[in-house]
Amino acid sequence: MRILTENRERLDFVAAYLLTHETMDGEQFAADEVERHMPTGETEILNYLASGVVRGIGPATAQKLVDRFGADTLDVLDGEPEKLKTIKGITDKRAREIAESWRELAGLRRVLDFLTLVPNGIYAMSMDIPGLVQTSCNLGVLETLEGSLRAVSSIRSSIASQKKMIYARMEALCTRLGGSVRPAGDYPGWQYQRQSPLRDTMVDAFRALYGHDPEVKAIHAGLECGLFADKLPGLDAVSIGPQMLEIHTVRERMSISSVQRTWTYLCEVLKRLQK
Repeated sequence: MRILTENRERLDFVAAYLLTHETMDGEQFAADEVERHMPTGETEILNYLASGVVRGIGPATAQKLVDRFGADTLDVLDGEPEKLKTIKGITDKRAREIAESWRELAGLRRVLDFLTLVPNGIYAMSMDIPGLVQTSCNLGVLETLEGSLRAVSSIRSSIASQKKMIYARMEALCTRLGGSVRPAGDYPGWQYQRQSPLRDTMVDAFRALYGHDPEVKAIHAGLECGLFADKLPGLDAVSIGPQMLEIHTVRERMSISSVQRTWTYLCEVLKRLQK
């Protein structure tokens, strides 16, 4: 399949399609697998450049370029654009315009490669707690600056080595595409412990106070306990607190009555830990 993008860059795709459903517009298809290819061979390169994808190159100039450089034409545009001036009719100014347009297309291809390959989504689930995400990477900010693209991703994992693995993949991708990666706001993971005497004590204290077992949960987020556990290897930690509503919004608020219950509960836990 061959298509023209909005800026008339022709892309060749190898795609496998699946019939999904029918609508008022007829049968609808979705691509199951897609591969993107740049043109190869003199005929493909000629058709590609003659399409008007590069400013300053029309059908006649495209023919001259392929006649002179053959299958190496795109390599010349990539690395030796000064050779364009050897073609009759291409002035120094026009050669610079062609080179600038080609660099813009190269940048677009790098952006597409980045969006295709950047780590994003769930990468590992916990083997201890069903349904708990263990490692993820989420692309949260994507903005264009002058001549560049800036992306901000959040890497979360309760396993430090898995977080480092995702970062290494991100770094390798950006380096390959001519970019760089800078970590910011890093915080350590807090790995779930199957055996936790503190957790057992807190469950017993809760049961004694309220007559039923508490709901013990693990969440996929950064907590202060991870900072303490990182400095104190082997630390047995549990996170508790009062009931908070609509956290991280302008409507964030806290239940005053739950503060009293939390205080009573904490005092009971401390009494049991002293025994």
